[in-house]
Amino acid sequence: MDNILYRLHMQEFISFLREHQLPYPTLAYLSVYTQFICGCLFIAGYYQRIAALLMIINFIFAILFVHIGDVYANTFPALFMLASSLSLFFSGAGKLSIDYYLQRKGKRNKRYNIR
Repeated sequence: MDNILYRLHMQEFISFLREHQLPYPTLAYLSVYTQFICGCLFIAGYYQRIAALLMIINFIFAILFVHIGDVYANTFPALFMLASSLSLFFSGAGKLSIDYYLQRKGKRNKRYNIR
């Protein structure tokens, strides 16, 4: 979120990507906004599997293009986010989520419309 709110943080991230020979402006904004939007979707439990898939793709690229050959301490946050996203992708949203509510509402409507 700090990359979105503070231009200096985004510039640091762009510089970081530039050091790794990546197309910095496009990937920086894409990565930052994907993480922010998917994080909000995780909290709400809305389209959780799609959000998790986007995060999986984001962090696979991060690990492959930025953290290969890096020390474990620097790679750990990306690995943690990848593992968390994989877990959310396979488990789906829980009972306190918008996805669960909408799914139950849909099943309830189908059950009552059967004649």
